[in-house]
Amino acid sequence: MFGRKGLKPGEGSTAHTPQSRAQPENNNIRAGLSAAANYLGCVSPGGAPVFIDDLSEPTRCKGPGGAMGLCFLFTGGNAVAGKAYFFPSFASIWVDGEAGPRAQIPTEMIAARVPAYLAALQGLAR
Repeated sequence: MFGRKGLKPGEGSTAHTPQSRAQPENNNIRAGLSAAANYLGCVSPGGAPVFIDDLSEPTRCKGPGGAMGLCFLFTGGNAVAGKAYFFPSFASIWVDGEAGPRAQIPTEMIAARVPAYLAALQGLAR
């Protein structure tokens, strides 16, 4: 009664576009990075655990030794905010108000606890 003519329930005009097929990969990348950021927030020495709710505004950045990576802004519980850095060999977070970034956590250590992390890093490289 309140639908578009000729469409069955659950069908939409964009159901078969290439954009809708690419979305799950982007969601998997975002989920892997979000899980890794939360892991970093819990294991990084340098302050209280940080629980990250959202990663946004990715930008390219250069790390130690000229390694290229991505930096995301994050927000978390208890009104905490900062930056999450992801490089091929390590990742780190920097909470606003702290003197510097927290310890670099090796990629192998993250991948051992966050299985979706390696796939997310590979998705970023594309």
